Amino acid sequence: MPGTIKTRTLTRLISILCLIIVAGSMPGCSQSLKSIPEELRGKYVTNDPEYVDQFFELSSLLITLGFADGNIKRYDAKRVEKEIIDSRILYTILCANDVEGEEFNFSFFYDPADDGIIHFKNKPHVAWEKQEPKYLTKIIQVRKSGTKTILSV
Repeated sequence: MPGTIKTRTLTRLISILCLIIVAGSMPGCSQSLKSIPEELRGKYVTNDPEYVDQFFELSSLLITLGFADGNIKRYDAKRVEKEIIDSRILYTILCANDVEGEEFNFSFFYDPADDGIIHFKNKPHVAWEKQEPKYLTKIIQVRKSGTKTILSV
């Protein structure tokens, strides 16, 4: 009888551990990316008075922080994690500046349905909007006449 109880307990323990391992490795829960996604790339600004004249810019593997005093700091994106929480996406980017010996997590929520506005995880009340270039121009080549037309959008 005591051997049977030990066997059942061991079997249950192994089953629970297997379930935890399988559940933890399910796709869609959390995902590592090779670079910052294209839809996030660009320069972000806010109207919040606490961050007047400040910005951050995301490129494929670089984060640039611009401060009100004109100081600019650049960090390499060492790791990019993407996690779906409710209907929003939490991005966590491990940033590093090896020259200055700095390293930190840059975490923010991104909701594509909310015009791509970013809210930092630690400051959810501040909305950062992607700043589009002031003048978008497209050059359209008209093949028949061989001329170029410049349109401002």
